[in-house]
Amino acid sequence: KVEHSFFNQFEQIILAVGRFEWQKDYDTLLKAFQKVTHINNNVGLFILGKGPLESHYRAMVSEMQLDDKVCFAGFDKNPFKYMAAADIYVLSSRHEGMPGTLVQALACGAASVSTDCPTGPNELIADGENGYLVNVGDDIAMSERILHLLENHDLRSKFSIAAPKAVQSYTEENGVQSYFDFLVRTLVRMIFWFWRVKPFIKKSLSGVDKVLLLNDAAFPGDRICKWLKRKSIPFYLMQEGIRFP
Repeated sequence: KVEHSFFNQFEQIILAVGRFEWQKDYDTLLKAFQKVTHINNNVGLFILGKGPLESHYRAMVSEMQLDDKVCFAGFDKNPFKYMAAADIYVLSSRHEGMPGTLVQALACGAASVSTDCPTGPNELIADGENGYLVNVGDDIAMSERILHLLENHDLRSKFSIAAPKAVQSYTEENGVQSYFDFLVRTLVRMIFWFWRVKPFIKKSLSGVDKVLLLNDAAFPGDRICKWLKRKSIPFYLMQEGIRFP
């Protein structure tokens, strides 16, 4: 449950979470929010985060005369209660590695609007199905999508129901399984390398004219090729399906 008084001051709340830095592009979010308030005067923007550009964004909010509608709430180790309570979650980033806060918001069932930045959002959001995607830096499109969601309760409900399904692959159970699969694949490659490839190359040094290499991901072929070149050993690559005798 959210006890912050800001949530009681407005009919609808927009939430953003992230550090105040260039990458997060709060400039676009604030410009979009200003446009939203020209049409919907009973909506507030709640921002969780800290960072080097906080004073810049506070000054920007004051210049826009939005001080009473934007709350800089600082860092909170539990953003999930805000994500579950907000009407809309917005990610305005220029780029992401993997948008962790968007994953969290979707998992909480937040109707979300995100920039289609590299990388991650378009792997999570199918535009119009479980959220909205807009171009990076497009405050006009962002404001239009936000307004459309604010005015359409049924659409927000649709996105809210569909959102958690988009992040099922990021659950702890699936994460552990993926990591286990990775370890197994790595172990198989190591066994293959030491049991079949290395002895084969060593054998090739005793007068075999050419070394046949599988062009496959079963072992680190590029590394082998570089090693052969350094040793001046002639070789050629075979297509997938060719096996060592």
